[in-house]
Amino acid sequence: MVTPISVNKDLFDITLTDFNQQKVSLDIYRDKKLCIFMWASWWVCRAQLPVWQKTYKELFTEDDSVEFLSIAMDAIYQDKVKHFHQSAKAEFTTLIDTDNSLSKLMGFKVVPNILLINSYGELEYWKFGKADIRNSYYKNLLKTWLSG
Repeated sequence: MVTPISVNKDLFDITLTDFNQQKVSLDIYRDKKLCIFMWASWWVCRAQLPVWQKTYKELFTEDDSVEFLSIAMDAIYQDKVKHFHQSAKAEFTTLIDTDNSLSKLMGFKVVPNILLINSYGELEYWKFGKADIRNSYYKNLLKTWLSG
């Protein structure tokens, strides 16, 4: 873990799109522990979705103060995002960042990414690029983060 960095102000001001083209403000996740997985339908990281679903069921469904959010960084292939989400039988929420708002805010240019944000809106961990839940390191990291 790293020294927490506050993202409370800017991150929660971002609005993304759901599968029905409805706008969803990240403000609804304020005051909760939040794990964000960022991916793209046009990149191989989409293959992680079934493993994230398994991890979600195992680690994230028991505690209402903890949320898991999948964000697809897809300006063009929005229809494919829903396809991959459904193919993974995902029960977690996936939103679409059509404007690359998160990339602009956080300065990353690659996916897949993981962000771990505490209930105070502080970014406790981030990995930009090569974040893979199929690697036991990340699952163990999540278990440690969730228990803390």
